[in-house]
Amino acid sequence: MVKLFKNSKIGVKITLGFLLVAMIAGAIGAIGIASLNQVGGSYAVAYADTVTALESMQRISTSFERIRADLLEMTLANTKEQKEACVEALTMHRASVDEALAEYKTMLENYDAQEVEQSFKLIATLETAIEEFAEQRNIFVSGIAMDKASQEKAYSMLADGGELSVLAQNMEDAVTNLMSFNQDYA
Repeated sequence: MVKLFKNSKIGVKITLGFLLVAMIAGAIGAIGIASLNQVGGSYAVAYADTVTALESMQRISTSFERIRADLLEMTLANTKEQKEACVEALTMHRASVDEALAEYKTMLENYDAQEVEQSFKLIATLETAIEEFAEQRNIFVSGIAMDKASQEKAYSMLADGGELSVLAQNMEDAVTNLMSFNQDYA
């Protein structure tokens, strides 16, 4: 084989050299394209997950604001039926918060624990804020808001600096921190 190559004309040798270089370049190109497709796929997954995370945070924030509006509406309501309708709305909005939070956590399960460690810390802070607000909300709903005579106390709890207002601000801060983290991560 070596002797055949040595005895070949220069044109054949050059042609074989170019073919060899072309095959090497083709292999490198194929590997490069396959790698780019893989990277593009991982960016698509990261983008989709970031959008899912931000949508979840938006749903949590919106539902929470609806909870706050329902509490005020409950305070303003004159009849027991109106107050009970507010309680139903509160329950529905809380379920929406829980659903969005579960969706967010499910999305994070696709990642290595170290990659999402900060997200889980921020979620824990958010869950704590949600539960602290829920405890006071339940006290408010079961007693103060249902009693028309306690309307002044209800207003003071909902007003800036009131117990529910402070807890609501803590919850909003936790949501904002998680949203900011997701935007920075994106």
